[in-house]
Amino acid sequence: LYFPETRSIMDFRVGANPSTEPGQPHTAQSDNARSPSPEETPDITPLCKLTAEEAEHDYQKQLTLLAEQTAHHDAQRASEPPLEQPTQQIRLLELQVERQREVLGDSDPETLETSHELCLKYQFNGQLEKAEELQRRIIDTRSRHLGESHPDTLRSLLYLTPILYAKGEEEAADQLQLYVLATRERVLGQSHADTIESVEQLAVTYENEKQWDEALPLYTRVQEANSITYGPDHCSTLEASCAVARMHRFRGHLQEAWRLQDATYQISMGKYGPDDDCTQVCVAELAQIANAQGNKEKARKLQQGVVNYYVAKLGRDHP
Repeated sequence: LYFPETRSIMDFRVGANPSTEPGQPHTAQSDNARSPSPEETPDITPLCKLTAEEAEHDYQKQLTLLAEQTAHHDAQRASEPPLEQPTQQIRLLELQVERQREVLGDSDPETLETSHELCLKYQFNGQLEKAEELQRRIIDTRSRHLGESHPDTLRSLLYLTPILYAKGEEEAADQLQLYVLATRERVLGQSHADTIESVEQLAVTYENEKQWDEALPLYTRVQEANSITYGPDHCSTLEASCAVARMHRFRGHLQEAWRLQDATYQISMGKYGPDDDCTQVCVAELAQIANAQGNKEKARKLQQGVVNYYVAKLGRDHP
């Protein structure tokens, strides 16, 4: 739109007379003049008339500008996390923890539980410094109110280990796991469920670090403890047996690995049958051992059976 440079914005009020000088009274409209409808856009005559080509060019420029503005707006909205995104969830939890600390106190179970949930959010969102600071505060609170050897304090200590691993502090995390295990053995006993949990977590740590020789006796201990607690054919016992066979496979003891895994598979088949997750876990490990032995055809058939089972159970597109 083209406006004379000598006019101010006030001169473009709807109904203003463009020939009237500022400060002069409006002249009366002629009888033939029609008051514009409030629903109509007032006509504004451009300073000079546009040709059809110029009008089309101007129209296209406006469309391009509108598209750019829309794209910019969409980009801004996309960069702002919605309410269900982690940043918003974290903020809500932070406010909840603050209120609970004020109303219930730092050592209240509800406050500590919400603090732990917030700590997990920090951890999953990559805010490891905040996660460690909050987890250490939880540990300190439980240690002061419950004691250093209380099961809840020890569990809070164990929750610190994945944060340390994520920060690259493997040695500190390993030492912390060993401390929790030793304390649980001393306070709760060798066969307590919390103690066995520590044994299994330490075994997983050694496996991830490819320390097969250290992981093997720990998985064996878990298998033996689960056999006593739950029974030799319980799925937890069979999963531990699979882990023992897996350690033998990693160590290159393929014949022993196959013997142990085949025995585990036979037990699972007798208890659960072929259409069960536990049995299929056993089959999957047998496929890995067969592949390590160089029997590619047997490995392929075993693994294909596992794939077919999960496709039938979960669907082809399931993660």
